[in-house]
Amino acid sequence: MMQRGFTLIELLIVMVIGAVMLSLVGPVTISQYERTQRLKEREQLYRLIEHVEFEALLARSSRQLSFEQHKVVLAAGDQSTEWVFEHLQFEPQSLLVNGNGFWQQQALYWTEQEQHWVLELNPAAVQFETLVSRPAGQRLPAGHREQP
Repeated sequence: MMQRGFTLIELLIVMVIGAVMLSLVGPVTISQYERTQRLKEREQLYRLIEHVEFEALLARSSRQLSFEQHKVVLAAGDQSTEWVFEHLQFEPQSLLVNGNGFWQQQALYWTEQEQHWVLELNPAAVQFETLVSRPAGQRLPAGHREQP
């Protein structure tokens, strides 16, 4: 009489093969997830900067952003709003945008997982270009020029 099913050895071999495959794929998946989270926070920071700039322009009054560690605080008059970033580490700095939408400081500096980043706030000439950011010390993307 023929028995149906798997032997214990066959089940153990399948489990070992599955564990080896997971050990190879797991770290890649986790690092990709963390990279995606950092990108999401960086994009959130860009939107925040643009929003504050636009808000100051509409209200014709200045706004101040304060950065320290993982926290960003927007001060507008007697109100303040706070954002916390998990993956972005900011140097202690304060940025002021005037009622015309121009930043008093030239750049914002932060660190993402041991890599330093710079966001240039006031382009020298506005020619349908967006804000340019890059890791510190790296070249600008194709088609962008470094401002003198």
